Amino acid sequence: LHFFFFFPVVGTSDSWKNDDKLNLPELVVQPFHVGDISEVVKFATEHEIEISVKTSGHSYTGSSTKKGSINLNLRKLPKYSSIKECMFETNLEAGFEGACKLAIARNKPAVVRVGGGQLWHEVLTAVSITWNDSVDEERKYHVVSGSAFTVSAAGGWLAAGGNSGNNGMRLYGMGIDQVLRIEMVL
Repeated sequence: LHFFFFFPVVGTSDSWKNDDKLNLPELVVQPFHVGDISEVVKFATEHEIEISVKTSGHSYTGSSTKKGSINLNLRKLPKYSSIKECMFETNLEAGFEGACKLAIARNKPAVVRVGGGQLWHEVLTAVSITWNDSVDEERKYHVVSGSAFTVSAAGGWLAAGGNSGNNGMRLYGMGIDQVLRIEMVL
């Protein structure tokens, strides 16, 4: 296996494990690729341990942690944030063809790939600064996103529909409306 794991440690005794005020997992795992996630899910299933998932933990309700669970912290997963101009590029990398066909069918000229461990800061920097601010790129793009840079681009924000009230939602739709392809670990 290729992941880091650690046990939450508070103080010097195990009394924190029984504190009802704390919503801490029993174990935190930081997988490096999807195979690691599959192994953790198999282990948790075999041992009847619940799983909680988080990337940034940006959750008002605390839903990214669960007391006594194995917490999958996705921050170490690959990050991409690369723009592909479907209508203008002829040699697309594997995995982009299907997304580009869907984008073109929806009259969208480009796609951006987002990894499971990415925050909006990384995606918005790639699009708004690296691409849009470049004098070499004549076409500019807008991303329907969360408004806080610390929010996970592919986590709870997207699973809840992707409310983007101050970043183009009324004009372009919800975040989930923008998804062309998704890879899930089962």
